[in-house]
Amino acid sequence: MKSIFLLPFLLFSSIAFAQPIKSLRERPIKKEIKPKEEITKSIIYSTATLDEGILGKIIRHMVIPLNSGPIIPLPIMDSSKDLGVNYGVMPIWAIRNPEKKSISAVIAPSLNYNHYLGTTLAYRHYIFPDEKTLIVVRGLHSTEIQREIFIHFYTPDFFSTGLRLNWETRYWINGKASFYGFGPDSRKKNKANYALHLLGEEFTLEKPLYKNLYINFMHMWYAQKVSKGPIETDITLKDYFPSSYDSRLARNKSYHTNRFSILYDDTDHPFLPRIGTNARFSILYSWKALGSSYNYRTYSAEIKHYY
Repeated sequence: MKSIFLLPFLLFSSIAFAQPIKSLRERPIKKEIKPKEEITKSIIYSTATLDEGILGKIIRHMVIPLNSGPIIPLPIMDSSKDLGVNYGVMPIWAIRNPEKKSISAVIAPSLNYNHYLGTTLAYRHYIFPDEKTLIVVRGLHSTEIQREIFIHFYTPDFFSTGLRLNWETRYWINGKASFYGFGPDSRKKNKANYALHLLGEEFTLEKPLYKNLYINFMHMWYAQKVSKGPIETDITLKDYFPSSYDSRLARNKSYHTNRFSILYDDTDHPFLPRIGTNARFSILYSWKALGSSYNYRTYSAEIKHYY
């Protein structure tokens, strides 16, 4: 998604540099600082120049025009040290809302092949009921190991209460993971592939306190276990790392955590910010008394600024 917002910015910048160079006398001494609304507006509307560049011409020839919105069939090609080459195709269909003159949904299925995972069929559906609300539905099935069902929902005003709700649930089997050991003494030859099983849900509620200041509560519960992966390796977790693996890892472990945070957020979008500041201080705890398999507590602080 980052590239989607980077392209308009690059095109906007290239147009600006293509203007005739003014003499030093004609240039203003002070640079006018634009407010946030003008900056983001100029970046968004610069997408109108996309068809003027080489990339725009290539994409235009790939587009399948439909009345409800264009379809762009994109090739898939990537490689990883654990699974090797993965290739396929992913058509992206942007569905227009004729009344709002905007994109109301994006559908992006894909079909790809990998030597270890076999054929993988995936379906992705992104729904935008309004400018801020987001619904994501994703499903994935591979010939070997890989499975996923994922649902995500976000709204900035849950039932008109002023609460920002972020909720998701997931069933996931990931066969891409490998373990090499701990620290600088780990070696590639010690590779032990495994599959991670995960099932659970999490949600976050944010209540505005004053202007851009929020109080944040996050609840998360997941059951996790490991099993044999799709890659045949010379060693296994059970044989080579007995101190890190025991029979209990083959049974579900319960991870139940809760987090309280103080959040400052004046960014222009909760998921795809382009400008503004996001700062957070939080305390997270896990108690066996609440159903978790472990007792622990963490503290964190972070600040991010987008420009």
